[in-house]
Amino acid sequence: MTTARDPGRVPVRNGPYYCSPRCGGGKFCRHEWYEAAKRNAEALASRMGDGWKVEVWENLGWHYLVQKGCVTIHINEDRNQPFDRKNGYPVRSYSAWIQPGVVISDHVLQIIESAQTPEDALGFAVQAARTAMSRMGEALATLHEVADG
Repeated sequence: MTTARDPGRVPVRNGPYYCSPRCGGGKFCRHEWYEAAKRNAEALASRMGDGWKVEVWENLGWHYLVQKGCVTIHINEDRNQPFDRKNGYPVRSYSAWIQPGVVISDHVLQIIESAQTPEDALGFAVQAARTAMSRMGEALATLHEVADG
């Protein structure tokens, strides 16, 4: 979210606002948005179980995700709906991203699936990853059979 090397990215509290000088939004990012993002991120990490870490950042508003290893769960909020001081903006959907750090010919392998719940999004992403691994194994086995035949 912030670094000591770039003080322009450090949020500053100014009444109801909590915004860094380099955000670009001026008096846009509200402190209550930050508090809701932090609270919702911590609740999501707790919901997902052990080992999930929270990330909250500012980019013309406050945003959050949770991460465990190379897997992140992103939130798609409906910012056209009214902001609720307790719950923040309503969540439209969740996306689970699996990014194992595999690069093939300058293309980064990533699997992204979305759903109405974070558990479903993660389950769909894991299943997609397993399917991809299975198909890759089948392709390599077929290649091996051709080479031996």
